Order: sequence, then C-alpha cells, then structure tokens
Amino acid sequence: MHRPIKLLSLALSAVLTNTSALGEDIVTSPNDDDEYHALQLENGLKVLLVSDPDTDKSAASLAVHVGSGSDSKERQGLAHFLEHMLFLGTEKYPQPGEYHEFIRSNGGSQNAYTSYEFTVYYFDIEPGRLEPALDRFSQFFVAPLLSPEYVEREMSSARALKATSAGESTQRKKCSIRAIRTPIFKAVTWKP
Repeated sequence: MHRPIKLLSLALSAVLTNTSALGEDIVTSPNDDDEYHALQLENGLKVLLVSDPDTDKSAASLAVHVGSGSDSKERQGLAHFLEHMLFLGTEKYPQPGEYHEFIRSNGGSQNAYTSYEFTVYYFDIEPGRLEPALDRFSQFFVAPLLSPEYVEREMSSARALKATSAGESTQRKKCSIRAIRTPIFKAVTWKP
C-alpha cells in the first residue's frame, strides 16, 4: 500500500541519495501511528520523514534558525524581508509567481512566517506532485534571484507589516508563541 509522505523538514529530492540515517531516538506519542525516519543530508541538514496513512496531501517545511531576533538594530525587518524575497524567483524558476501557481494548480497551499527565532517555509500538495514541488521549494535556498527590481516593493511590505504591529516587543512575543504552537515543533522531539 502506497502511503503519502509528509515531510516536516526539507527533503531535497535531488540529494536524498547522499544521506545517512541519524542514530537519534525520535520521541512520539504512544497514540501516534505515523511512521518516522530521521536522516541527515550530506550538507548537514537534518530531515524528518513522516508517513501518515490518513493524509491526502504531501507536505514539506523548512525551519531556518534565523528570525527577527537575529536582526541588528540597523536592519530591523531583514529576516522578514528575506522571507518575502525568496518567493520571487530562483535561477531555475525565475518567474516570481511560478512557485505559487504550481502549488495552487496542484491542489496545494504555501506560506511562510518569521518568528523571533525562526523563519519557516512550508507547503502542501497532491502526493503525486511532491517531487517537482520539492525541486521548486529547494531552489529558494540554493539559488534565489533576490532581484533588485523587487527590493523596494518588499521593503515597503515589510515596513507596512511592522507598522501594523502593536510594538516590536509585543510582536516578537506573539511570534515566539506562534512558533511554539506550530505543529512542526510539536510533532516530534529529537533527544540531544
């Protein structure tokens, strides 16, 4: 029986052949029937594969351990700005809306957010379209264009979002709480 795979950490389809199994114990609930497999890519990226027999989607998420708390005083909003810029084309897929349209047209959704400690990118899609979706997704982190023509627009967007917040410290607290509550952080705990 084919079971869709839900990826909770980025699994780069092009480099999955260069992996090693992690010897770490994966702690899950005794009520959890999902199958887990942890591995490490050649570049050091840790990946958690989760097979859920009850899901009708495949998904991937990448949490980068850089968030708004990493911004210098002179560059407040930089992590959030970069979150936006990564969606605006890559060397392999240069059209700014191509990723969004591909995901949407294949029954999926995508988004990202920047918290105090992390920037998290994620999507879900029909299981048969996971591999080409991962190819597009991985390109954000391999070869983003960061096109100068979109810099001012995205800086304005980041400024507007910051202006609508109730204050930087309140916003950071909200982002931290959101990160803690996000399923990617609750789904599994790796023992140190």
